[in-house]
Order: sequence, then structure tokens, then C-alpha cells
Amino acid sequence: YYSNGDSTMSSLQVDSISSMGGGHVDGAGKVVQYVETSDADVPNYISITSSSFVPVGITLSITPKFIGSKICVDYKGSMGFVAGGAGREAMTMTIFESGVQVLGDYGLGYLEAVDLPLYAPIGGGGIFTTTNLNPLEFAVYFKKDAGSQASYAVYQKSSYVLSATEVAQ
Repeated sequence: YYSNGDSTMSSLQVDSISSMGGGHVDGAGKVVQYVETSDADVPNYISITSSSFVPVGITLSITPKFIGSKICVDYKGSMGFVAGGAGREAMTMTIFESGVQVLGDYGLGYLEAVDLPLYAPIGGGGIFTTTNLNPLEFAVYFKKDAGSQASYAVYQKSSYVLSATEVAQ
């Protein structure tokens, strides 16, 4: 504050203060940004039959604001389905970042039905550290582990949310 006898004051407002290296100066642990993609009423089943991970069309993109931030990625599907019945049916899911698998086969979820069909929620998440300020694309992938019938990564009329939260360090 500077006064030359005048009763007016000046103020300075900024969105954030960053270090020269791209790290955050203050506010460690604070949410920097949040993005999500969701569908509250999926119109059609998202089925899978592949024994290799395949994308199911659930993606989101986030552009980090700071190097060294943590990106918390979370997926929640209200209902997946594996058939069971005649034999073992199983399905796993993971997340890929920019085309590269970043979690293991059981990184997010696993459904298995042996004798009866199984309808159940599936989800989980991971934490990633930013190394640059390039946009990150996260995508949910599923695969069949066993069985011959199609499984449903997302069941018709159910819902899902894929979210990413950047947290300053």
C-alpha cells in the first residue's frame, strides 16, 4: 500500500505465483483443477470380447498447470456384467495414459462369475506425477480374462464417471 495523501488504494490480484522451474510456490496440497467425463444413463451396453486390453470409449484429457503436480485419476462404473453360468467368466480393467498402460491388469477392477451371472460396480484409480505441461489423455480399457461370452464393461442404463484432479505439490 502506498499513499501520497490521496485516499485511494491500489491492489494487485494474480491467479497463482509459480517458481521459475514450473513448480508451485505456495498452496501445496490444494486442488489446481478438476475435469470429468460422465454419463448418467448409458443408452447402450459397452461390451467386450477381447482377451487383450481394448479401449471402451471412456476418455478424458487434462493439461497440467504445474510440473510435479499429482494427477489423481478415478473411475467409477455403477454396473458391469460377466455372464458366468456354464463356466468361468472374468473381466479386468486398467487405465492407459497417452496410449501407454499405467496400471496393471487389476489396477482398477476385476469381476469374475463362476456359476451365476454377476452384476456389480467396478472402479478404482491411480495417482500420477506430472513431468511436463503437455496434455494428458486418460482412457479406460477392459479385457476378458476367461470365458466365451461377451462381458459388459458398462451395462445399459447404468452410469460411469472418469475424473482427474490436479493437486499442487
